[in-house]
Amino acid sequence: MQISNPQSRESLTPPPTPKGVYRFKCLAATDTHSSAGRPMLTLVHEIELPDGGSAKVRDWLVDGDGLSALKLRDFAEAAGALPDYLAGNLPAERCVGVTGRLRLGIRRARDGYPAQNSVAGYLTT
Repeated sequence: MQISNPQSRESLTPPPTPKGVYRFKCLAATDTHSSAGRPMLTLVHEIELPDGGSAKVRDWLVDGDGLSALKLRDFAEAAGALPDYLAGNLPAERCVGVTGRLRLGIRRARDGYPAQNSVAGYLTT
């Protein structure tokens, strides 16, 4: 293939959505495992932007300790799936279509990748 206008990764990557609190809808969820072998949910959310548009953001929820455990529990509560979480089972298919509010952050550029959005947490109230 002939490339007519080669561009850098940075020029092809849209800037991150500003930090803040956004409403989300979970579009896709997959049960998988982290690189350490722990159970993990991979999520794709659509967030509502103030201008009426939307953006997609990914999140990874790991069954672990400390902050990762808190983030998983907060997602379950924000999404109305706390009973499933408390029963010890939150399957991916239960997550698709749920809505709630999340706190969006920006992960700084590193390892040759531009700055990108990350889910800092889920709001439970």
